[in-house]
Amino acid sequence: MNVLLGLLVGSLLVYLLAYTDFVLSRQLKERIAAVNAHGERFYHYKPLSAAKVAGLSLLYWAIPSFLISPALYLEYRLGLTLLAWAGLTAGLYYYLRRRTSRQTARQALPLLLGAAIAAGLLLGPLLAALRRLLIG
Repeated sequence: MNVLLGLLVGSLLVYLLAYTDFVLSRQLKERIAAVNAHGERFYHYKPLSAAKVAGLSLLYWAIPSFLISPALYLEYRLGLTLLAWAGLTAGLYYYLRRRTSRQTARQALPLLLGAAIAAGLLLGPLLAALRRLLIG
């Protein structure tokens, strides 16, 4: 009986997670399409693209990996990483605001940052290993 109850609860959780993932990914795709359509229509510029996400993920993960020394305490490394990310985010917001409008930049910035940081989650350890190989 406990096995059947566990299977029922587990299958309900899997269904809930799959449904939530499907609904959220559909809403995210709709938001990205809306921001790109607005930028293309009024400014002839697409603020969200795969190339921008790839470049931003490399930038967001390469700067802390190569510029911040691993000899520092963890708190200092985290603080410097967040400071570098804040500077990059301010620069990205300024760039988007200059290319489009303030409203489009405010809509596109969280989507770009979320995609870049999520796409680069595996780049952090990879770039740290690359740094150990190159620098020593």
